[in-house]
Amino acid sequence: WNSVFDEAYTYIQSLKDAEGQLMYKTRRKTGFIGFLVAIKSFRGIFHDLVESPQAQLKYLLTYKFSQDHLELFFGAVCAAGGANTNPTSVQFTAIYKRLLLKTSIKGGIGNVKTLEEVQILHITG
Repeated sequence: WNSVFDEAYTYIQSLKDAEGQLMYKTRRKTGFIGFLVAIKSFRGIFHDLVESPQAQLKYLLTYKFSQDHLELFFGAVCAAGGANTNPTSVQFTAIYKRLLLKTSIKGGIGNVKTLEEVQILHITG
């Protein structure tokens, strides 16, 4: 897997626009730099959590790093607001408290698919 990241990193760094300028140095650099940072970050996280002597994991599920769980949570907040998809801070607090009382959150709207049941809000008492 390391060679795949090496190849992707080198490829992204070599991409150029129509004028021949490297993409990660143009005004549209954000996405390209984002991929480069993500590759470096994942390597570091993988080393710390899987490869190091004190590692606690045997493998790393990369989809767990996505924002899908946040989208499911905010989808539940929007769904709880009914027709109002832009709640005030007071409304958000009330919705959040209601969601805390539930054991899990199911997303009904949005552009993500639930791959497994994941508790977003944990209640300790």
